[in-house]
Amino acid sequence: MLHDMKCQLLVSLAACFAAGAVQAAEFSWEPSAVTNEAEQNSVDADRLSFGVTYYFDSVDDTRGPLALAAFIDPATWVSVSFDREKGSVLAPFTFPLFPTGVDTTTDEYSVAGRYVLPASKWYFGGGYTHGDLDPPPRTQPIDGDIEGYGLVVGKYLGADTTLELAFDSSDLRNDLNPFCSVAPCPLSAIETQSDAWSLAAEHVWRGRGAVAYSVWGRLARTEGSAAFETALPPSTVESAFGPWDQYSVAGEIFPTQKLGFRVGYSRWDAASAPHADAYDLSATWFATHKVGIELVYSQQRFRSGFLNNYDSDATALRIVGRF
Repeated sequence: MLHDMKCQLLVSLAACFAAGAVQAAEFSWEPSAVTNEAEQNSVDADRLSFGVTYYFDSVDDTRGPLALAAFIDPATWVSVSFDREKGSVLAPFTFPLFPTGVDTTTDEYSVAGRYVLPASKWYFGGGYTHGDLDPPPRTQPIDGDIEGYGLVVGKYLGADTTLELAFDSSDLRNDLNPFCSVAPCPLSAIETQSDAWSLAAEHVWRGRGAVAYSVWGRLARTEGSAAFETALPPSTVESAFGPWDQYSVAGEIFPTQKLGFRVGYSRWDAASAPHADAYDLSATWFATHKVGIELVYSQQRFRSGFLNNYDSDATALRIVGRF
């Protein structure tokens, strides 16, 4: 039922934009909708996202691939978004702490923006996210809150190359029901906090005709801590984790102005994860200048011992409109 509702919403949005589609050269508004389905061992998650971005200076989409319009013609922007994720954990993997399994709904609200200096092409930006993790009333043991923010500073090195430095911080707190099932829970709350610094670069090469290429790379380091609180007796145990280094690269080819194919790969380097990597494949197609569709498949592998191994797969469909 949830999947059918997602498809209907996305199709309706696409039809709305396609109905009035004409050849356009500029846009200021960019609404989007995304549906994402992920599986990770015993965990299933469905996410539905809606967002809108406003560019204060109209973006010219005639200088290259439509998917790269905002990169090729940078402008100051602000965006807001809403995400809802429904997740479930199967019972056999939660025993004995949560013997009936866990079903949760997470709502996230985000705002972000970026200011571009027209002459020097330096840019500065940031974002803030607040989320609530809520189980069905009186049936599940977890209630959580998510807070996160990010800062970025970057510069265009010429017309087609960017270099940027970013900092991201997040805090997740899970308050546990004192009676998980028939016995008191050993924990009353779990709080994790993480900070990440990253350095990224992107370059676009535009060849003859409509053919173009995009290459992207990123280095990131993440560190954090976890605090475990107990009610009886009252106590808190803290533990640090990291650092984790992540290396990511991606390449995209645009055989036409409306069509693009992307391949990406990431690897994590950490003592706690002897083998952890991920890859993604995507295709982007703009049916008109006003509506585009993106399909994404990604897979992640994590190996750090007998009890902490997992594979995750995710598929996503994104529809974007422009006017």
